[in-house]
Amino acid sequence: MILENIKNNKSWEILDSTIAPPEQIEKLFSSFTEIELNFKTLAQIIGFCFDFMPSSIEILSPSELKIENISANGLINDLIARLHRYDMFLKNLHAENTVLKQEKEKK
Repeated sequence: MILENIKNNKSWEILDSTIAPPEQIEKLFSSFTEIELNFKTLAQIIGFCFDFMPSSIEILSPSELKIENISANGLINDLIARLHRYDMFLKNLHAENTVLKQEKEKK
């Protein structure tokens, strides 16, 4: 399902993909996919990382990245905004969990 979401996104081009066969680890199964993608911008790479949380990435080319400070500012501010959004979500989830635990202890 994740691979289909990646394939359906028009922000990048899929050059190659390989799905490893699932392996059983204790009672669960584990697999991974290796995907070679072509991004047009650094912002797309960062967005992909936040949206799909790959375990690692490797930039094959260009061997050197050059970015203007205004673009770097935008990327960093987008990164900060996403981190704040995730932080707020986790804090709300933690607060809800605390309330549920307190209600459970009352019973």
